[in-house]
Amino acid sequence: MRARQEAMVSLGDSYISGEAGRWRGNSYDTSGSRQGTDRAWVCDRNGKCGRKPEVVYGTSYTNGCNRSDVAEIESAHRLGGLRYHPVNLACSGAETKDVYERNFKGEQPQLTRLEVPVTKYKVRLIVLSIGGNDMKFAGIIKSCYLGYKNPVKYPKCHVSQEANVSKRLESLPAQISTTVDRIHKKMKWHHYEKGEYRIVLQSYPTALAPSSLNRYPEKGTSRNTLGGCPFYDKDIDWARRVGTRISAVQQRVAKEEKIDFLDLSETFDGHEVCDRRSRPANADNTPARPLPAGEAEWMRYLVLFTQGQQQESVHPNAYGQQALGYCLRKLWALAEQQEPKPYKCVKQNETSREPSQVKVEAKS
Repeated sequence: MRARQEAMVSLGDSYISGEAGRWRGNSYDTSGSRQGTDRAWVCDRNGKCGRKPEVVYGTSYTNGCNRSDVAEIESAHRLGGLRYHPVNLACSGAETKDVYERNFKGEQPQLTRLEVPVTKYKVRLIVLSIGGNDMKFAGIIKSCYLGYKNPVKYPKCHVSQEANVSKRLESLPAQISTTVDRIHKKMKWHHYEKGEYRIVLQSYPTALAPSSLNRYPEKGTSRNTLGGCPFYDKDIDWARRVGTRISAVQQRVAKEEKIDFLDLSETFDGHEVCDRRSRPANADNTPARPLPAGEAEWMRYLVLFTQGQQQESVHPNAYGQQALGYCLRKLWALAEQQEPKPYKCVKQNETSREPSQVKVEAKS
């Protein structure tokens, strides 16, 4: 009998499905190719151009799962050289229960859909990104924006949302643990032993530059009209700390479940939204000469203009997803023959600028 091809599978939410992979950096031009940043702007042989998001997201654009062609697992395979065949089952907006028991956006639970690849292929690696939607993080970002836009009507989010965050953090470990346990049960049902595959639970890359490095002043209109980061300094720094708290929960669960953990919190350092060390595209940039990754933000800004979908906001763009793909590849080079442990993906040094210039190291 011919040996089955080896494969890797991604499960979970928008940060691994490939949401926002349509964009090469950010631009504030609302026409045409958006200064070369919109990968969905395509032209035919006759020079007729238009927007076709399906070029990036495929059929998943129809239901909003937005699995992009540069999603982390795809980039790990094509750019990072990870040899396993990539299977992306993640869906933008998914919560833990959408992985193991609920239909979501017209699709069966992700673990039900996993039955096809675990039968067709020999699955060696399962990468899981989950928890942010259980924390209602999109709602937190919206609250921060409303507090900035209309401070008379809405309070600052670090005040209004802290109690909700603390409460949800209490239930998050059990939700993630249940998801991991259900993955193991599904694999066992299909006659996989735990030693035949690995699960990597990963955290989220930080989206917003710290207030001390924001290129736009807190007062005035530029954060709203130019930056795509319309938030108060205190709210930005609080939201960053919330991400750190979520990551700590994820790492603790990974340790308890004896699976690998990948900390991505600092991977985009210098390329976060509104970071003064990067810049948006300008008139010099075109599809043929796009904004270089080394100069670009790797996270999609808060979409307030007529550019794409709002759900793409605050997600890794094409450059960011490529960086995450390299992180996954480099983790696997370290972890494949080791006992499960926590790892962290960071830039190689202060001058590292390209998505490939990241390194993975074991955490203490």
